[in-house]
Amino acid sequence: MVLPEPLGPLPPHEAASAGDLETHDTCARCHQNVVGNAAMRDEAGAPIAPDDLWRASMMGLAGRDPYWMAVLSHELEEHPAAATRIEHLCTRCHAPAANVARTPETPLSLDAITGEVSADGHLARDGVTCSLCHRIADVGLGQEASFTGGFVVEDRSEIYGPHEMPDGASMITATGYGPVYAPHFTRSALCATCHTVITHALDDDGAQVGPPFPEQVPYLEWRNSSFVDEGPSPGPEARGCPSCHVPTDSEAGAPISTAITSAPEGLPPRTPYGRHTFVGGNAYMLQLFGENLDWLGADVTAEALAQMGAATEANLRAAATLELAATRDGDLLDATVTIENQTGHRLPTAYPSRRIFVRFTVEDATGVILWQSGRTHARGGLIDRAGARLDHPGAYLPHFDVITREDQIQVYEGVMGDLEGEPTRSLLRAAGYLKDNRIPPRGWSPTHPDAALTTPIGTETDATFVPGADTVRYRVRLPAGATLIRAELVYQAIPAPAVEHLFDRPTPSTSRLDRMRLARPDRGRVLASSEIPVP
Repeated sequence: MVLPEPLGPLPPHEAASAGDLETHDTCARCHQNVVGNAAMRDEAGAPIAPDDLWRASMMGLAGRDPYWMAVLSHELEEHPAAATRIEHLCTRCHAPAANVARTPETPLSLDAITGEVSADGHLARDGVTCSLCHRIADVGLGQEASFTGGFVVEDRSEIYGPHEMPDGASMITATGYGPVYAPHFTRSALCATCHTVITHALDDDGAQVGPPFPEQVPYLEWRNSSFVDEGPSPGPEARGCPSCHVPTDSEAGAPISTAITSAPEGLPPRTPYGRHTFVGGNAYMLQLFGENLDWLGADVTAEALAQMGAATEANLRAAATLELAATRDGDLLDATVTIENQTGHRLPTAYPSRRIFVRFTVEDATGVILWQSGRTHARGGLIDRAGARLDHPGAYLPHFDVITREDQIQVYEGVMGDLEGEPTRSLLRAAGYLKDNRIPPRGWSPTHPDAALTTPIGTETDATFVPGADTVRYRVRLPAGATLIRAELVYQAIPAPAVEHLFDRPTPSTSRLDRMRLARPDRGRVLASSEIPVP
């Protein structure tokens, strides 16, 4: 297979504006750390200015994400009759300022995003930029109309934030925006406007013909959990999305209280102060960004990306725990691997390319692998002992309660199906899930109003698959010399089949993504592990 020439470097960042929407440069004048200035620092003096942290985040780089560009280009090739609708849908949250500056009938094209140096092009590549996010109004938040990019930006020169009685004179003079206290800015429902995406399968003419499909619904998963803090009686575990993704504590766990701007100097400290890290599960993409800075074109450093990547890795390691236990009857090993979901949503969550699998290994005293479920090849695809692929496009493994063979692998994932019930990785072909054994959060209830869009599929006969946890049993005939058992929970953000399926309609964007991932395949990150001697 010959792929097109890869997409060339993105245009370098430049300050730009369209109407009352601007790239982050305007806000950076005062919300960036300054040497010798004590503002926007934690208790240890570490710099935590919003602009500095945001630049290296997936939010700040959403408009330059090569995986998003590859998937969008594939959808456009697959549904050319719906190009305008697709470009509007997909830029609404990845390039929202440019999307708002245009109309649904004249959205910014993918070609313009990847090559245009107009104000709209620069705004698009600025991702989820300050002047857009901090102007989302408290209109219908948490309701269905606000999902799938249904946020409302009102036509007024106001910037919303979580601080009461802001002194806005300096900000108005410097930017023309007036700061306004907005309690909704600490609500999870604000995040839900783009992190709840409901789509519909399209036919060959570009018409919507499928039922509502929950492409990603972490907000609905959280709302049906022990962690929900909405409503009159939050439980003891209640905490919202910002508590993890825009934390108001320092890395050492101390509550942050600091001046929120470097100018004018001497302002009193404010609280809450959220660190704009927006850490999630995409350490892999942050690594690709750092290795492809010349292509990326963003005003971000490799050091900042490495720091954000480390913070994301730490977030991933906090997402789950794993417990391994085993008994033995002669040469028959009976082991259990219990995984507990420590997040407020499914594990894994969001875009359904993401998956977690269990790698269960039996070794001898020298570390030689004697038996293994969860093998991968050099590019991160799942294979059996002979090297045959188990997860090529169009194939997937079922949910397992008991595993007895090496070609059986427990993979926690959402597998999309088309209108004919066949597996698909094309979002706008998806009409439902054929498999969805992503582990629900603690407190998930099948009677909750959001259960219909978050119900596990394919786990019905597994009594150990419960809200917040799953236990997998391994019954293995021990090879001679076996001394050690190891279990690892391995996470992949963009596994091999998520890229390989794009090759049926190759584009310059898919070629660029492929070149990046071949240089650094997503072989997986270990979230949790345990090892014990063979009993």
